[in-house]
Amino acid sequence: MLEEGKEKIRGKTQAHRICADGHRLPFGRSSFDAVLCAFGIRNLEKRAEAAREIRRVMKPGGKLIVLEFFRPDRFFAKLFYQTYGKYVLPRIGGVVSKNRKAYEYLQNSIQHFLSVEEYRRLLLDHGFQKPEMMPLSGGIAHRIVAEAV
Repeated sequence: MLEEGKEKIRGKTQAHRICADGHRLPFGRSSFDAVLCAFGIRNLEKRAEAAREIRRVMKPGGKLIVLEFFRPDRFFAKLFYQTYGKYVLPRIGGVVSKNRKAYEYLQNSIQHFLSVEEYRRLLLDHGFQKPEMMPLSGGIAHRIVAEAV
């Protein structure tokens, strides 16, 4: 993904590509006004450790913005993942990308991740306040915005 993004930041002096462990970020305390993660939080195995580390690098009052697929808890989202997500998406995605395993992984990682409510509680327990949860596409994905305390 870093290589794919190389062309998108060419000539932009404020953008840098860094490969790092999300549990041990190579930045000092209170380095950032905001942290944005789109469809990556789910891949961090030690969730509490990752939340603490994200909070560590954020300035007080900074914003955490997460866009993610959470384990569904609403009827429509559960139905979507148990049908389209489980049977259709891996087949279509596999044909288009030639990598069916990636789409099977996506489905499995969602089913073994936190619900949006469990993630909200995790943020509250690890230095964030006022988490705002916005369901997108009928609850298939969510946008979360929380403030670092």
